[in-house]
Amino acid sequence: MTSYSTSLSFAGFPNKHTREYLSPLLGMEPSYMGDNGVVFSVFYEKLNYQKIRQLKAMEEGQLASNIGGMMGLFLGASVLSLLEVCEYLLKRPLGFLGRTRHAKVVHVQPQEPKSATALHK
Repeated sequence: MTSYSTSLSFAGFPNKHTREYLSPLLGMEPSYMGDNGVVFSVFYEKLNYQKIRQLKAMEEGQLASNIGGMMGLFLGASVLSLLEVCEYLLKRPLGFLGRTRHAKVVHVQPQEPKSATALHK
């Protein structure tokens, strides 16, 4: 059942300055306006109606499928990561053992001495 609450508020209408301004325009006595003038205003506190329903975002089968897919993705990624770490650890020592070290030799040929006259030109 719908219930409506009521409340009452009032103030003197119109005020002195408004009465003096409106009385010649409307052809009424200022006292008549104060005794018989009414401003009636209706205020609705609630203008809306809401109905709230809860719906399932997904079914149980879809939830299980999503969880299984995520588990498969994480397990697959972790297995690949382990294999890559093992591959790195095996290739690193084999790279050092298989490499032969040679001394780097640089062949330098002597230059001919320059004459003293060629230097002063």
